[in-house]
Amino acid sequence: MRIIERFSETLERFNRESNEVSVITKEKEDLMTIILIQIDHILFKSRAFREVLRQSGNVLGDSHDCRLGRWYESDAKERFGATEAYAKIETPHAIVHRKANESIALAHESLDAKHQQTIIEKFTAMEKASEELFALLVAMLEEKRRTSLRPQANRIETGGKCKCA
Repeated sequence: MRIIERFSETLERFNRESNEVSVITKEKEDLMTIILIQIDHILFKSRAFREVLRQSGNVLGDSHDCRLGRWYESDAKERFGATEAYAKIETPHAIVHRKANESIALAHESLDAKHQQTIIEKFTAMEKASEELFALLVAMLEEKRRTSLRPQANRIETGGKCKCA
């Protein structure tokens, strides 16, 4: 009988540790996705600056065309849709794209003093929205991490058996 009890304890410990590894792996995957999205948006802003200086008139995609927009409307909804921060991301994200494209269009018309001032104002608004967007992405990660730990804590407090439901 003792062998069966030890085997059962070993299996329970293995299951618990496997679940912990799974949670950590998902957290790291989420973190890497957020980092890639932030890098994409830094590159987007850099392209916007370049297009303004070139006066190309080549507007960039809207907030639904970029990696964040596509991710937001698919995988992110499933993984983060229950967080408060998720619902707040769309507005600053759209502002970043809109202000960048408005600046590109203005520069294409002219880089006279009047347009330069307006472009600076639009880029300032773009940067402010970008900072808000990045803060919301981090808040979304933190909120998900906190909520995903609750069932884990429950299992520990109840001797390994989840009484979450």
